[in-house]
Amino acid sequence: MPNDKERLAIYQFMKEIIKERSDLSKQYYDLKTELYQLNERENNGPVKLKSVLTILDHEKNKMQHYNSFDQVSRTIVSILKQLSVPLSKKQIIGKLINKNELSITLKNLTCTISIKNE
Repeated sequence: MPNDKERLAIYQFMKEIIKERSDLSKQYYDLKTELYQLNERENNGPVKLKSVLTILDHEKNKMQHYNSFDQVSRTIVSILKQLSVPLSKKQIIGKLINKNELSITLKNLTCTISIKNE
């Protein structure tokens, strides 16, 4: 009979160990889930904000990049009126970029603006 009491005590200790292990595993997985959620919030927050800012900056740069035809053509006309001699397209672009701070390429001037003015 003393073996039965000892055996019951061992079974009781084993049950307690299993319950404690189960509780520890649950706590571990809860903490792991919380850590994962914190990492997700940390990683997604700035990325979303960055992507929104990137889109806004892209649209802003896109709008600044384009010069209206009227603005460029009026500037070219005023440059040509100020000078008594005709200018080449490269000289016109140089004046547009240096003095008027307009971003335009020779190809754009040749294909778009000079064709519309003729």
